[in-house]
Amino acid sequence: MKLTFTEIASCSHKFDYSNLSKSFNQVFNARAGNILFERQPDPNSLKTSPNSEDKIALKTPAVVNYTKFGLQPHTLPDMESKQYKPSINQVFLEHFIEHNDSPLLTFKEGLHPFLALDSADKILLLDALDHSHVNRTSYVPSNSFVQAETSGGLRKINTEFYSTIINTQNPDIYIPISDHIFMSISDAEKGKRIKKSVDRSISWITKINDQIKNRPVLFLPLMGSTDKASRERFLESVSSVKYSGVVICDYGIKPSLFKQLEIANYSLSCVDTNLPRYLVGFSAPDEVVVSVQNGIDLFSSIYPYSVTEQGRASTYTFFVKNLPGEESPSNESSINLFDPKYKDDFKPISSDCSCYTCSKHTRAYIYHLLSTQEMLATVLLQSHNVHVYLEFFKDIRKSISDGTFADDSISFLNYYSSKFSLNTSTDPTNTRSLAFNEISTFDPKKSTPTTKEKIKRFTQVE
Repeated sequence: MKLTFTEIASCSHKFDYSNLSKSFNQVFNARAGNILFERQPDPNSLKTSPNSEDKIALKTPAVVNYTKFGLQPHTLPDMESKQYKPSINQVFLEHFIEHNDSPLLTFKEGLHPFLALDSADKILLLDALDHSHVNRTSYVPSNSFVQAETSGGLRKINTEFYSTIINTQNPDIYIPISDHIFMSISDAEKGKRIKKSVDRSISWITKINDQIKNRPVLFLPLMGSTDKASRERFLESVSSVKYSGVVICDYGIKPSLFKQLEIANYSLSCVDTNLPRYLVGFSAPDEVVVSVQNGIDLFSSIYPYSVTEQGRASTYTFFVKNLPGEESPSNESSINLFDPKYKDDFKPISSDCSCYTCSKHTRAYIYHLLSTQEMLATVLLQSHNVHVYLEFFKDIRKSISDGTFADDSISFLNYYSSKFSLNTSTDPTNTRSLAFNEISTFDPKKSTPTTKEKIKRFTQVE
């Protein structure tokens, strides 16, 4: 697999964040680009000509699809094939090792056939740990493995096991295992925790790189936490490793967005600018907008999943100028379809939305499905919420290409009263509701409003 990133357009505007962060300064500019994946054919395959190349182009800023057990949550196969083309699906090894004899060790045909996904328009990115699981209370650092939390208990992932999975399953992209820090920033900065994290990560990444045979694209996690010298030392130590993208992945220390961007810039300033930058841990639309302002290209799709899990439907749009008031009179980013006020509301979720849910069903019907604990409720909500999210990214790309991103992004943050709005007070006693806060109350390891209702239904004793 070969990856090439090309910048198509950029926004040179320097944004003023002084009222939101005293220490952060913008280093990189917003940009729209194109990632070209060129998959080299297997010379022994009967399906393709030995001289043919499978090329997939992805426009950025873009979404990396979050998956559970290899598939997008609440998404039917026909919807996946129609709505997400082309796209990147991130698959987590942690989801497949609840037993010691993982099926990925014995299935030899590759990850695409295993998940029944078409390799012609689907790029698969393999990672070890699910980055939505931030609260890893039982995580114990080790020199020889990372610890996965599965439904079958704790499992160990070492370099040999991970390399074997990569060689067997042949993903298009992989993120090597690294020693992520799961503790507060203040605790991480004590003692030698950051130094040990960097040392282990350098050792593991080097070993895995030496053991990989089929050479999928490597996305390098930028390690070093909050210490600038450690981040620079990490990059210098892995300079012999060829990588085609970088991952900003300090989610374990739970930094604010501006803190994450600030420490990421220590690393990004030492990295080739012609590489895609993938940020994990921040996926709410207002976080996406601020991150794009600072040169981030790829984001995980955790946000629409978190909205769906809470029985809500997204109503936001990136272009807010001249926006009709009737759809969201309070500038809401989503509506709660558990609310009884929707039981007789026979309008679609959004009148100008072209998704399957809005074209076929009403708010009242989805309220009925949620109230009766039908699984179709989350299927329809997810279809709508992901559609809105993808349209949001499409509009961002258009705005950058049209040269209006600076004004459009500021208008968006102000319109929805985002915590990043220039009109938002930094007074900590300000308790008014802010948009896009659905993800702050979402924990994938705990029951959500939709799963609680299902659990109640199927465990009820008659």
